[in-house]
Amino acid sequence: KDLEGELNQSQDSLRLQLEHMDEVRAQIDKEIEELDERKRQLRMELDAVSRQLDEARAKQKQHMEKSDKQRSELYSIKSSLKGKINAATSEAQSSEREKDLLDQTRKIIEEVTASLQASGKEQDMDLKQKQV
Repeated sequence: KDLEGELNQSQDSLRLQLEHMDEVRAQIDKEIEELDERKRQLRMELDAVSRQLDEARAKQKQHMEKSDKQRSELYSIKSSLKGKINAATSEAQSSEREKDLLDQTRKIIEEVTASLQASGKEQDMDLKQKQV
């Protein structure tokens, strides 16, 4: 009977140890499942963030291309305007020189005309004096 009691006691002790081991194993299994689920969620989140990052990079690239195109167009317009301004300035300077030449020519004509008139009056006076 003592042996039987010891055997029963050993079986009870073993059963308790096995139950405890099963509980620990169940906790570990549950922890692994939770961690696997978290890992899956993190991967999904990472995939979503990666897609957002790709979209943001594509937007950035489009914006940079658009900005470069606009900047290039502005430089082209600026260059064209500079050329037109330079041409207009050159034309204005040329027109000013022509005006100055015309003014000088008019002055010379007026002086020659005045001189011719004076000379003509002198000749008239000389003729009248010779006739008298």
